[in-house]
Amino acid sequence: MAHCLEKERVFNSARDKLKNRGYLKVHFTPSGENNRWCVEYELLDVADPADGVHTYYYNLAGEVTATNLTRKAQRDNAEPAPEQQADSRTPQNVGDAPRTLHFRTNGNRTYGERTNGNGGNNIILPCKTKNNTQDNHSFIQQESEGMSEEEIQDKVMEELTIQQAIPYQYASDPKMMECAIHYLTEWEFRCKHPFLTTRGFVDDRRMNAFKFCIECLIEMACARQQANDRGALISYANVIDAINRNSDRCTEGGLSEFLEQTMDDFLHACEHTEITDIRKYTKSLIWSRSGFPIQTIYTFLVM
Repeated sequence: MAHCLEKERVFNSARDKLKNRGYLKVHFTPSGENNRWCVEYELLDVADPADGVHTYYYNLAGEVTATNLTRKAQRDNAEPAPEQQADSRTPQNVGDAPRTLHFRTNGNRTYGERTNGNGGNNIILPCKTKNNTQDNHSFIQQESEGMSEEEIQDKVMEELTIQQAIPYQYASDPKMMECAIHYLTEWEFRCKHPFLTTRGFVDDRRMNAFKFCIECLIEMACARQQANDRGALISYANVIDAINRNSDRCTEGGLSEFLEQTMDDFLHACEHTEITDIRKYTKSLIWSRSGFPIQTIYTFLVM
């Protein structure tokens, strides 16, 4: 990498071409530690297309358990989770379902409100909570441009395994950042196996909080402008550093505990606090959990 004048982007492009043309094979083997992998590269003198197989995943016995193609097939064939109700005023849980929290808005303020089981469990987010990540990067050439979802996932998993950290360049590529954070928070697993209430119903309240907190975290990690509060400047690099520090060296699900604590704070605040801007307030909660100095906790309220 140090000898590549164009640095990481061109290096990664060349590596992908070698894989796709059969000259480079990648072998993921478990290290024996929980959720950790070792990566070995095999550079061939003669191309071995192998019908598109270039990445192999092994178990502890050294047996191949998956390839890049079988993983893609599993993703393609996976049954999507049932769609969540879009409005808490549309009943989902009926009968004696528990009373749960949703939101209503009045002007520029958001309030926590109770509703009975027939009213549903959804969190209603204000219409102003727009995701600005794509807009902030629409003018930047992104590495993921032209890549399939499978290619993005394979690249992100490989880079997280090798570097044990989210690379800073992901900040200029929201698709790569989204894929990385979804991997760290077990997004796919949770969407297929949603949170349940004590009565066995899908907990829409917590599922919506899960998705919204992750959306805010991705925005924070891709923000092109520094946030400023009382002279404290926070950049996307600070956010990525915080993610890396809290994600157990970027292992799969390594950020789950951090996110669970943030969701608890979020849901508690929604029930007991009058919130003027739920998106900015959520970013503040995320930042307060990141472990940075206390004087910078409220920086993201100005984002």
